[in-house]
Amino acid sequence: MKRGISFALQAAGMGLACLATTLKQPVHASGALTAACDTAYYYNEQGVELYCAPEGSGTFVIRTCKKKEEIYYDWDKVSKAIKKDTFDVIEVKSISFEEAKKVEALICNGYVEDSLVKNNVVRILDRNLIRKIFAKIPDSGTNTDSLNDFREYGGTIFKDKPFSFHVGGIGNPCDSGVAVEFREEGIAYYHSHPSGERKVGDCYYIQGPSLKDQEALMKGKKQNKKKKVDAKGYVFGMNKRSHLIYIFDKDGIKATLPFFWFLCCSVNK
Repeated sequence: MKRGISFALQAAGMGLACLATTLKQPVHASGALTAACDTAYYYNEQGVELYCAPEGSGTFVIRTCKKKEEIYYDWDKVSKAIKKDTFDVIEVKSISFEEAKKVEALICNGYVEDSLVKNNVVRILDRNLIRKIFAKIPDSGTNTDSLNDFREYGGTIFKDKPFSFHVGGIGNPCDSGVAVEFREEGIAYYHSHPSGERKVGDCYYIQGPSLKDQEALMKGKKQNKKKKVDAKGYVFGMNKRSHLIYIFDKDGIKATLPFFWFLCCSVNK
């Protein structure tokens, strides 16, 4: 994807979970960073709700315990298949499986103010908003649409107006990456990485965020500095190998969540 002052975010095709426990109408993003009814919701990396705090607000997920080689397991293979472009990976700021279990236990018992919890959860967009964004993306997620499944879709999340939505050009995973371009400042940015594949050459798009995605996010961060907004990027990995949301910032990938986390419930109007 490209950020035009410039938000350049690009896809160049992944998925795993690690912690085991139980087009076109505008959509408003009011309350984008706060959950409904000023309630705080806490989830593990598998999308299981761990705790609901009526006295708090926001949506939080435990940091990923996936390693870089899990998220980008196919990077070497796919990057070599791309003829006209490059795809560089970013850091994965994961925590250990053992630490994630400790954080989960604390949250389940209501100790959400514990320093271990505060240091190892990521505040994210409200689930209903993420669901609405996903509903705008026409990629089938199954590599069955020869047009829609070979594009990126993306936009900007604003604090007090509808999120934007843009469509990128058609690409070929055996040839080069794809991109979607827009020119807006906001509190967060999102885009999808296509599900499309080419059987000849066994080519598909890497699903995790690229270095270009991160660099584009940093350009947006500089523009938001005066507003004291620490923007995050959200990548929807549309390929069946993934079906994950990757949440990242200037430091790297901080969290992932499966699609069923936001698809399992109806949208609050």
